[in-house]
Formats: sequence, C-alpha cells, structure tokens
Amino acid sequence: MLLRSAVVVLNGIRTGSGSVLNQFPRRIALIPNFQIHWRSAKRSSFQRARVESKYSQLKIPFVFTVATGSLCVVGNQHLGKLISPQSKYDGQTLTSWWNSRPDWMKVYCLICGSCIAVFAAFRLGSLVSERYPALWIFMNKYFVTSALPTSPAASCAQLILSAFSHINPLHLGINMFILYNVAETMVPEMGKDSFLGAYLFCAVASGFCSLTYQLSRGHYTGSVGASGAILGLLGMVMYTHPEYNFYIIFLPFLAIPARVLMASLITMDLIGVIQGWRFFDHAGHLGGMLSGL
Repeated sequence: MLLRSAVVVLNGIRTGSGSVLNQFPRRIALIPNFQIHWRSAKRSSFQRARVESKYSQLKIPFVFTVATGSLCVVGNQHLGKLISPQSKYDGQTLTSWWNSRPDWMKVYCLICGSCIAVFAAFRLGSLVSERYPALWIFMNKYFVTSALPTSPAASCAQLILSAFSHINPLHLGINMFILYNVAETMVPEMGKDSFLGAYLFCAVASGFCSLTYQLSRGHYTGSVGASGAILGLLGMVMYTHPEYNFYIIFLPFLAIPARVLMASLITMDLIGVIQGWRFFDHAGHLGGMLSGL
C-alpha cells in the first residue's frame, strides 16, 4: 500500500506520499524459437486490450474530477454552511463558542476532525479485521486511491476520501500542522468557502494524477493522505505571495523564498515521476500543486 507521509516543513510544509503495499512479482518464461512469433503476436494483442481496458478506468474519474472542479468554483458559497450553522440559542453555549471562532479555525477543525475520524476508523478496522473484516474492507475500498479494478462509484469516492486518510499518527500530525499554518494564512484572504472548495478540488486532482500514474506504470499500489490537497493550497500561498520566505522546521535559520521553494518542489516531484521513484507519491504531489496554481 502506498501511504502518504510528510516530509518537509515550514509555515507551509512539503508533504510526501508513502510506501508500496503490494508489488506483483515478475515471471520470466523461456519460449522455444518456433513459438516466439505466434506468442509475441498473441501477447501484443492481449496487451493492447489490457491497455485499453486499463485506461477505460480513468473515464469516469476524469469526468468526476472536472465536475468537482466546476462545482467548487460555481457552488463554493454553499460550503461555508458546513462550518457556520445557524443557532437559535444565545449565551455561553458550545454553539455560541463555536460561532465566535475565526473562520480559519472552523475550517481547520472541520478538515482535521474528519481526518482524525477516518484515522480512527482505519485503526478500528485493523484491530477487528480478523473477526469482523467488513470495516477494513470498506475503508480500503473507498478511502485508498488505488488502480486495482473497482466500481466507478468507488473510484470516484477514493479521489476525495483518500485525502482524509493517514497511515500513522506522525503522518497525520505533520499534515495537520502544515494545514494549520496554511489555513491561518489563506482563509482570511480567500474566505472559508473558496478555501474548502480549493481543498476538495486539489484533493481530487491529486488523486486523479496518482491513479493515472499507477495505471501507466502498472504499479497497482495505493495512496492516501492530505499531501496532495495541502500541496495545492501551499502552491496557492507561494504563487499569490512570492515575497514570503519559508523555513524548514529543524533549520529555522535557513530562509527559502517562495519561488525557490515552489520550483524546487515541482522539480523534485517531476524527477520522481520520470524516474519512477516509489517511496512518495510524486505524481499525486505534482498534480495537487499544479492544480492549486
């Protein structure tokens, strides 16, 4: 399983995406000379059919990605209702306290709380998987972006829900730390509706790029994490505020200009895609960041 971890850092940190769950072994067969041409022709025909079938998996996720982007642009004013419920009560209640929080804090709590809930569901599913495998199967079917054949509905759900999944507490904690800094910077500037719309679109775009790359390479791995969505938001920060300096968390004395950091991240992920590096989901990172620019 390819799982998203986090790596670099700052007021916006660069995140990464994980390690391989399954790698199918390759077989090498010795073929007699008189069978080479016949088997080669048969194999090429089979491979063409398999490629066509493989990329047909992208049709519905592609339409879903485009539709999500359109809805996030056109209808993002309705997303704010998720974090600003109308209350009939006054006084020092929990609702009034929540309504008094700044918008960026509400957005952060909504996303972070969702990630924690999904993480808890994954852990629970893992603990009871031997006796009650249904939850574990459900989480892996809908909350992990994977090139393994599945239903169109599951493929589309994976593009969004995998952005709320994390492999371990460190992975979750680092991504939420980055999100905290990005939300504090961008929500007051963009508004909570546009920020939520941007997060969802970057998540879907990142997942689609990851899915496409997995199919093209035949890796059939899985990818989870908020990395792609956060990188998209971080790309927005660096693009709209090129005057910002960023700092690596363990090297606070080293200031990195926004343009330099953005170029470095894009270059590294592009090299990772070309070279086929598999420790992080470079395709998902690259797609997420470019979708935020």
